[in-house]
Amino acid sequence: MSIIKLDEIVLPDGIWWADEMNWSPMEQSFEYSLAGSLVVDAGQKLAGRPITLTGGEDFAWTTRAIVLALKVKEATPGIEMVLDYNGREFDVMFDLSGGPAVIATPVVQHSDYDTNAAIYHSLTIKLFEI
Repeated sequence: MSIIKLDEIVLPDGIWWADEMNWSPMEQSFEYSLAGSLVVDAGQKLAGRPITLTGGEDFAWTTRAIVLALKVKEATPGIEMVLDYNGREFDVMFDLSGGPAVIATPVVQHSDYDTNAAIYHSLTIKLFEI
């Protein structure tokens, strides 16, 4: 069994890096010069790789306590963390560019949601490498 941790917080077993292979360390743009020639700019990205960790409706559930611990970190401006993903370490920050970075949905709806620590959640955490 592998252990995935964000700083000291152990993330649920089975959470996976959904966009691991959807990123390139190279960036490229092109435009045409006034004379009609193609001008290509290319360079290597030094940071910014997205890391989206996600569970699902039927796997990688976590407790409300873990969600609340992640939300405390998410509310800390400029926080830098270490993600240990199956023995590979990454320096990361939350990706708040599109809204919340920690998204948790109760697996089963309960009327005592706010007080019931035993309620499980599916979880998505949006990070980027720094």
